Amino acid sequence: DETNFVEKLSALDGWAQKSATNLVQSAKKVASEGVPFSKFLISLGIRFLGSGTSTLVARAYGTVDAFLAEVINVVNLEDPMEESFPTIREETDETKGIGPSLLESLTIFSQDPSLVESAQKLRRSIVVLDEKKRPNRNTDTEATNNNMDLPFSGMSIVFAGSLSGITQSKAQELAKQMGAKSTKGSVTSKTGLVVSGKRGGSKLEKALKLNIRIMTPQEFMEIAEAFEGEKPNLSQVTINDEGDNGQVDAGKELPFSDMAIVFTGSLPGMSRSEAQHQAEAMGAKSTKGLVTRKTELVVAGDKGGSKLQKALDLNITVMEGDEFVQIVKAFQEECQ
Repeated sequence: DETNFVEKLSALDGWAQKSATNLVQSAKKVASEGVPFSKFLISLGIRFLGSGTSTLVARAYGTVDAFLAEVINVVNLEDPMEESFPTIREETDETKGIGPSLLESLTIFSQDPSLVESAQKLRRSIVVLDEKKRPNRNTDTEATNNNMDLPFSGMSIVFAGSLSGITQSKAQELAKQMGAKSTKGSVTSKTGLVVSGKRGGSKLEKALKLNIRIMTPQEFMEIAEAFEGEKPNLSQVTINDEGDNGQVDAGKELPFSDMAIVFTGSLPGMSRSEAQHQAEAMGAKSTKGLVTRKTELVVAGDKGGSKLQKALDLNITVMEGDEFVQIVKAFQEECQ
């Protein structure tokens, strides 16, 4: 019985009467009242799934069964690291704060049959309380109705490959202005549109396989032109109105604003150090180092080597060296 169990537990090293009693009381409370979904997630011991991120994941799924369904489905995916957990892979208000490291840890956990079985057994043995989903921030009826008139209202859009004349971050920003709810992540069955430029890679292949609508960058910009009333030149830098002194207004958007860029290979007519300097002058926050999942753009010249291959494997946007040099020249002309 309970008393006998407490006595036996108290006799073990590191246990006392009070701690043993508290454990029993906590177990009884969980059995009668259940445990919050976020606490269930923490108990799985998944790396990067702490008190903050577990709450985000719980809110995104709402129920433990919805979460476990995607855990179980991982083994059926062709590319688990890119396709797993579609509910939290797309960028929404509910998933802000859930990064690639957590997604990778969840996927690794889900590929271990023994861990998945343990999670299922735990689910069957206790009551897991549903998590209330975060309310939609845009509850204003008029705003919602106006949003329905936008070109990409409510659509999940993924950009792939090199977009001529515009960076992916700018295209994503413009898509959101035109109503898109998500513009990052991998291509899934929930993706509504893929805008694919040169070297669309596996994202383009996946879109074709899933029969998802595909749009060229030119078509995307034509829609943007109609939406804005004039063709938006998102790579344009506005000169400081106070004088024609070549200084860029710090408040204006730069071509590579806050982008992590990696250079590889030999660029035409420009050294690596000069290219890095020019990229930083155009707003890049990082222009050195290896290609990782945090890299947003790889500028590849001749003999791109392993960095280029890594970028293609990770579906990172690749820009040809000639195109980068042209953007630099246009930027310098604007600043003269």
